[in-house]
Amino acid sequence: MRAEIEAGLMVSEARHNLPPHDLLPPQVWWAARHLDKAAVLLMQRAGLVQDDRDADVPVQRRAEPNTPAVWLPELAAQLGVDAQEHTLAYPDARRFFQHAAPALLPIAAASIAAPAESPDESPGYLALLHSNRRRATLMGSDGATHQLPIDDLLRALFGAEVDAAATRAETAVAAMQVPGGRQRAVSRALQAEYLQTAARPGVWNFSERLVARDWWSQLNRTGLTRLLTLYVVVRVLSYVFFFAALALLSTIAVTGLIDWALLWAGVLLWLLRLPLTLLMAWIERWVALKGGLYFKDQLLTGALHLPFDAVAQQGSGNSSRGFSDRRR
Repeated sequence: MRAEIEAGLMVSEARHNLPPHDLLPPQVWWAARHLDKAAVLLMQRAGLVQDDRDADVPVQRRAEPNTPAVWLPELAAQLGVDAQEHTLAYPDARRFFQHAAPALLPIAAASIAAPAESPDESPGYLALLHSNRRRATLMGSDGATHQLPIDDLLRALFGAEVDAAATRAETAVAAMQVPGGRQRAVSRALQAEYLQTAARPGVWNFSERLVARDWWSQLNRTGLTRLLTLYVVVRVLSYVFFFAALALLSTIAVTGLIDWALLWAGVLLWLLRLPLTLLMAWIERWVALKGGLYFKDQLLTGALHLPFDAVAQQGSGNSSRGFSDRRR
């Protein structure tokens, strides 16, 4: 596979600004039969895979080329990358483009011309490298990177739904007789409202694989085990000095004879507890800090293992609705 990519795909590093078209140019999107090559090259370009690594195409890829859910996770796992499939809702699309790249985006059938050699093949894919609020950077099948406006990218993904919503919004704006300066803003708001339920299944994003560690190795990595061991040793020494000083001073009190050697030894042991107490306080502060970092690390690791859809629907941005429900 690597030889095919280097020979036929990685031919140019130039960037191209794409003019608006009804159909996406063929060099921008990937045919479904080349999705394995697109995935490997996309992971390499995004820096998730070292250039000298390669992967074998799973057997399921040859048997079921149009069902990437069967073989794409295995292909990514061979390269040490996590591949997750999502159903992308239109309201979350712009945020997904900015924060979930690199990703493979299935194109609506109306956005591309079916390949002449395989007209029955499933629609192609766009390989998203990264995106900002206005433009997305795509890795084309020619090996080059291409710039595509976000609006055109949304139209390519959702196809006729976006066009129908735009037509419906323009009709509504014309019927409402909105002033000319506000027509565009009102039209965009209506279009977004009409597309609230639009969704695109089969979206894949790639991320670094999180190495699973047991709780003991994670504690060692944060340094908590060393701090806790030191704390126990210091605490034991503090108790030893305390009881030794108490025993010496009690001996003097019981016998009624002042033995200056025992007295000074008891006082010295008692005073030695002061630096040990300060050391324990210092260790306790570091244990609290390291423990908080360990707890946050566990929360972040769990959050990164959650599907993107669950995080988008139940994240902090939707907490106000839950709060109002609790008040009721």
